[in-house]
Amino acid sequence: MHAQKSAYSMPEVNKILKGIHLYLSIELSDSTKNSIGLNNMRYLNPLTNYIDYNVIGKGKVATLNEDKIREFIVRNLSEGKELKQIGESLINEYILQETDDASSDGKEDLFNIGGFFSGEMEYHQEPDGKFELKTEMNQLRIFFASHLNSKKASNNVSVFAEYNPVPEEVIHQVDEAIITKGLFRDTLQQPTLIEDELGGVIPFERLFVHVKNVGGKNIGLTFGQFRNPFGLWSDYTSHRNFSSTKNNVLVNGFALKKIELGLKLDYKINLKWEIEAALVNGRFGRTAPLYRDDFDGYKDFVTHITYTNSRFTAGASAYLSEFSFNKRTAYGIDLSYRLNKLLVSGEYVVQKNNQLGLSASKIGLFVKQLSSNSSYLQFDYEISPNFHLYGLYDYWKMEADKETVNRAAIKIFHGIKYFLNTKARWTILEYGYVGHKGFEKGATHLSTQLEINF
Repeated sequence: MHAQKSAYSMPEVNKILKGIHLYLSIELSDSTKNSIGLNNMRYLNPLTNYIDYNVIGKGKVATLNEDKIREFIVRNLSEGKELKQIGESLINEYILQETDDASSDGKEDLFNIGGFFSGEMEYHQEPDGKFELKTEMNQLRIFFASHLNSKKASNNVSVFAEYNPVPEEVIHQVDEAIITKGLFRDTLQQPTLIEDELGGVIPFERLFVHVKNVGGKNIGLTFGQFRNPFGLWSDYTSHRNFSSTKNNVLVNGFALKKIELGLKLDYKINLKWEIEAALVNGRFGRTAPLYRDDFDGYKDFVTHITYTNSRFTAGASAYLSEFSFNKRTAYGIDLSYRLNKLLVSGEYVVQKNNQLGLSASKIGLFVKQLSSNSSYLQFDYEISPNFHLYGLYDYWKMEADKETVNRAAIKIFHGIKYFLNTKARWTILEYGYVGHKGFEKGATHLSTQLEINF
């Protein structure tokens, strides 16, 4: 038996939990299995949701101690607890054993491969008001994870790669705005990616080396191409990147939900507190592709501090361009809260740009500051083990010298998902309203989606 496994992606998490469930199905008596209803893995959903939002979604390694999880479930069953209760308390058990170094004499699985596929049929209103029916492959990711030494080693070294042959499409964002200041009037547009004639692009979205316990206990080092440690991340929410709060690039020239190239430290202060800090190139844009070169020669600083318990995770983030408090900055707070069948998460973010010459040179002659206030709230509610209802509410307001540009942009999305099994989900119907008043965007979105992790 493998007492401990490290997972870099939800496909691997599902694989490990499936092994735990299979073990219980074999070891428990038929009468016990019938009495507790051990016919599916839904009791493991709270743990998988927790790992998605608080571990995997942030690009971190999830360590699952299979022996301890099995023993915990069996012990609680012998005490007469129901599977539902056990599922809720599994998160506490995970948090308590996360830093445990229990080992096994079994052979370790040091290399893993997995993937994620998302396809969609979409009936979408274009900016000109016309509707189009589209069938799209939204994204395809292939994950590779390799440990160079034992996962139980105090200085475990691992490599992770995420290859995206079909990169995620960024949609429903405000990509341009007309700025008016006295007699001046011009259009602010999202930055154009610079062609890298020397080094080319990096064909991976994530590609990094991670070392545990550098310089002392609970300090981790990540070097390479990783996720910007600002606020919440989630790989597997149906609405993916609809939030302008994390994806809009007009104010500072970059999205807060983006891939970065640099160096990151993470320090687990104790079981509840953790801090991350990163020195990054500070690239414009959102996600892939990334270029090998640092075009402006400046570095940015990003940090995030997190408090976690069994019910909620709360955090605070900061992004300082060129290590300055007075150039291009972003500050945010985030919260993910779980109450039985309901999972709620959201962020509030303030961005300011006092250095407009970088992202809008002509506008910078007339406007001293661009800023935005934005927030989003999203939820996932388990109607039944197979059916989930979800929603997203997003608010984004942009200002030029404290005067509102057009009107606030809002998004309202709802949908219902059907979990075919732990590896496949079908969004039966998703409806979205995009209120980009003054930005001339289509208002209505209807779609059905299939998501598979393998």
